[in-house]
Amino acid sequence: MADPRVKHFWDSQEVVGKAFQPVLDAPVPAWDVWMLFGRDAVWSDPAPTPSWWETQLGGLPQDRELDGPRFARKAAQLLSS
Repeated sequence: MADPRVKHFWDSQEVVGKAFQPVLDAPVPAWDVWMLFGRDAVWSDPAPTPSWWETQLGGLPQDRELDGPRFARKAAQLLSS
């Protein structure tokens, strides 16, 4: 993304994906996952549970497949609470 506020990090050891794998009950380390967190989320070990998440990973509930408009609605709901 061409924006100076955006930072890109490559996690070759899948540290983040492995931390969220049990949180999301994913069959593999979590990657390509969109997550929303409430204001009360505590970033520690274990990783916090997102208020909402979506992914393209296989083997997870169909209602969690990436859907941009739905994700935007969930984000708006979270911001208004």
